[in-house]
Amino acid sequence: MYSKFEFLVILIFLFTVSKINAQEINFVSLGRFIDTSIRNGGHMQTQKIDNNGLYNVGNYDDYIIKEFYFQPVQFYNSQWEKKRVNQSMLNLYEERYKEKAGIFCIDSINNKIQILISLDAKNNKTIIFDLNHNQNFTDDSAYIFIRETEKEKIRVVARDLPVIKIPIAYCLPNMKSFFDTIFIRPYPYPSAFTYTDSIENRYYLMIENAMAKKGFLNINGDNYSVIVSSGRPLPLYNLPYTKIFINDSENNNNRVEYYEIGDTVKIKNGAIRLDSVTKFGDTLFYKSIFTKDIFDLWKTKIPNMKLTDIYGEKRYIWFDKKVTLIDFWGSWCKPCIANIPKLKSLYKKLKSKKFQIVSIAFEDKRNIIKLRKIVKKEKINWVNIFQNIDDESASSLVKKFKVINFPTFILVDEKGNIIVRSSDTEDNFEMIIDKLNHLFRLR
Repeated sequence: MYSKFEFLVILIFLFTVSKINAQEINFVSLGRFIDTSIRNGGHMQTQKIDNNGLYNVGNYDDYIIKEFYFQPVQFYNSQWEKKRVNQSMLNLYEERYKEKAGIFCIDSINNKIQILISLDAKNNKTIIFDLNHNQNFTDDSAYIFIRETEKEKIRVVARDLPVIKIPIAYCLPNMKSFFDTIFIRPYPYPSAFTYTDSIENRYYLMIENAMAKKGFLNINGDNYSVIVSSGRPLPLYNLPYTKIFINDSENNNNRVEYYEIGDTVKIKNGAIRLDSVTKFGDTLFYKSIFTKDIFDLWKTKIPNMKLTDIYGEKRYIWFDKKVTLIDFWGSWCKPCIANIPKLKSLYKKLKSKKFQIVSIAFEDKRNIIKLRKIVKKEKINWVNIFQNIDDESASSLVKKFKVINFPTFILVDEKGNIIVRSSDTEDNFEMIIDKLNHLFRLR
């Protein structure tokens, strides 16, 4: 038992600690922002459906109709009810989107949109969104995409893709409807992702996010712009895909290096830790850390690991002896394969210095022979670790490093601290090279 005096001291201590902790939490309000840079926007696929004479398609002959759900868990719930996905797959998507299946609003709402995709004789694509949900494509705008071929390779310039404004409805857990508007881009030609169905590939369409939330931070008189991208063409910002860009006033247009919830961001005279984002992206919460020592001791350090390579051999990976570029890739990832020559050139240039590349192949076990053939053909001489694509455990390297896009590059200094994280595009890889040039003073 505590004496009255001891009990009073404990109460004062707890009150003081709670006040200190409360003061650590800060927030910034966010507003809608049309994201003109889609390199980190994120894609989602569309699904074909049957017409059954329900839709007026006008004079289009060679076409299919596809659907896109703004509430993916409810889509997978409908697939589960039709026995097209199993319970474990449904549970996986519930965890991924932080939402329970089977939520239905009292009011009938449209949480999906139908899209007509038509091909002409030259394989040019016409895409029409049924924005007014009247099952009639003749009264909506048509977007025509001219197929450009060069040695059988198709290239779509991202900045030329139209931005389309789509009104949506979303069913909340309290069964009430949430209405909003999102901005998307239709991505009409195959890139990294392809369908297994030949018809789906012929009428290929991915939906790409073109919207973000934006706000401004002022810390000790220093101004920072904050852009939060949902990482998916959805109105949700509290998902694992969310990407956060924080730039000072002198570097407002840097859209390459991004952070995620839980990351620590170094700023002038200290750091901030990104704590959380509200579901619909109205507010970003963060904690201020103004002590350099705390930042240096923050848990961004990667421990040394014992991992299995693609040949089944155990490999010790030391992250505290060399600058390390971690490369997440797969044999199925076209941009990853296209990037191999640049990795080889970089390795040749820096291998004599305190530098190493560790590639982590996110791969199906059944493709291990194919993977080994690629490594042999391309003469990849650095370590290639195998990560089973079916591994959903917490020990999965893809989960540990919160990897969503492929390729993803993580640059680690010789103390094991993550200093750069980027993915996807040529510009991003150039940024990695710039960081390495600075580290090794090659310029």
